[in-house]
Amino acid sequence: MAASYVSRSALQAGSAAAAAAERKSAKNSSLSSSHISIPVAVESVSPLADGADHFLNEIDRRMTLCAADPRETAFLYQRVSVEI
Repeated sequence: MAASYVSRSALQAGSAAAAAAERKSAKNSSLSSSHISIPVAVESVSPLADGADHFLNEIDRRMTLCAADPRETAFLYQRVSVEI
């Protein structure tokens, strides 16, 4: 955990991820309107940022529809956990 985020994370879980997501959104704001940018920010001991959670839930929903396997949710979050 970065020292610069300790005080923010101590106040509210997920706040460091939310701040990182805001910075990523600002950085990508100059992209063409033909692109969609969804910041995915994760804290190692806290929840996903709201946008990342919504994005992963949408991916999960679509994968489950295509595969017709209710275990897809577990598989997706396992893969994300390995990447972190």
